Amino acid sequence: ENKGIALNENVIVKKVTEGLLITFPKEFNPSDITGTISFKRLSNDKIDFNEPIKLVTNEFLIKDENLVEGRWDVKIEWSVFDDTYLFKEKLMY
Repeated sequence: ENKGIALNENVIVKKVTEGLLITFPKEFNPSDITGTISFKRLSNDKIDFNEPIKLVTNEFLIKDENLVEGRWDVKIEWSVFDDTYLFKEKLMY
């Protein structure tokens, strides 16, 4: 987590009309970023899901139909070459 905080720009998670937009730091080539995005719902673990990170641009969209309204714990574990980063956020969707 501290490595992500030390970057010029960390991961940004923002609600948009189409769903949830996750923006990765522009200082990295998108094709070099790998990892997993995990969505956990404390009230209903049956709707938890993971998305592999495969980028063409520095943005990743989780479509609205994949998310139910309410509180989610988002954990993004991502790597660029040998550097591993962790981003966590609790959000209301």
